[in-house]
This record gives sequence, structure tokens and C-alpha cells, in this order.
Amino acid sequence: MSVGEICRLLSSMDEQPDTAAHVHVAAVQQLKNAGFHVYIEWSMPFDSRGGRIDLVAERDGEWIAIEFDRRKPREKSLQKLRAFRGGRIVALRGASCITPNGIDAVVSIPVRIGCAD
Repeated sequence: MSVGEICRLLSSMDEQPDTAAHVHVAAVQQLKNAGFHVYIEWSMPFDSRGGRIDLVAERDGEWIAIEFDRRKPREKSLQKLRAFRGGRIVALRGASCITPNGIDAVVSIPVRIGCAD
């Protein structure tokens, strides 16, 4: 239930400047406004080095990890998400793709391509 809701929330955000910082801030605000607890840079021991998931959202005991990538999912993002126990979403800035194996959804974040804000 929440994976679909998060995808709808993220895809319906106002158009953002095409930067990771702008998209992250807007996504956190959108999810908090919808009643999710949001954790940024969630530590994840997915291999010998570990890593951090960009954002983890929780509401009513359901946990969902979100990795934000530019135009296509990075392999490291997919590895981190696949190691997470819960929902797994790749959020792409201004792009879409087929949902990779082991990932619950790919969502396109509306951005202004080429904007230098």
C-alpha cells in the first residue's frame, strides 16, 4: 500500500530544479506532509564497505527505502535497495525505466531539465 502511495506522492510533486539537493528536500517535505517519518542517509551494511540509502520512510510500521538517481538506476543503488528489508523504490529525476528485479517500483520525479537554480 505505501509503496504505491509514495510513488504517487513523489510523481505529483511540483516540478523541481534538476539537482539532487532540490529533489531530496522536496521529497522529504512531501512525505512528512503525508504523515511519514523520514530518515535521511540511512546506514545500510550491504557489502564489506556498507553504504547509505538516500531516504527511508516509515508509517504504521511499514518501511520503504528510496534511492534517488539521475536518469537511470545506478548498480550501487540497486544493491543497497535489494539488501533492505521493506519496500524498495528508485526515484529518477525526469526519467523512467523498467522496474529492475528485486525493486518494487521506479518513479519519475518531475524536474526542470537544464535548470541552473
